[in-house]
Amino acid sequence: MTLAMDASDEWKQTEAYQTFMDAKNELTNPSLLPLIDSFETTKYAYENVIRYGKYHPDYETATKAFIEAKTALYQTPQYQAYSQALQTINEQFRFFASELNEILISCKVMGDQPKSCHTKGR
Repeated sequence: MTLAMDASDEWKQTEAYQTFMDAKNELTNPSLLPLIDSFETTKYAYENVIRYGKYHPDYETATKAFIEAKTALYQTPQYQAYSQALQTINEQFRFFASELNEILISCKVMGDQPKSCHTKGR
């Protein structure tokens, strides 16, 4: 368990993690709050309308408002930096998980037990 905590602490010192945290903190910038509020409000309205399909009377209005709010938020430099940092950190997590999986696969524990359903005949 301490090895996991050490790995976590080491990970938090990486440039990718620091960049991600900085970008995440930038999303709390007061200038973005109206865009985030608009996005979340229109997303909620869109999700309520889409449940009934495209024949709902407010479908076009809700869809258009949601697309506009989403575009306005996603085109800000702060959100783009956050999105890029998130993508980078997720790629690194996938690589780490893949490497860890390879290590664990090579660490099979074999006992002196006879073959059984628990050892799958190995």
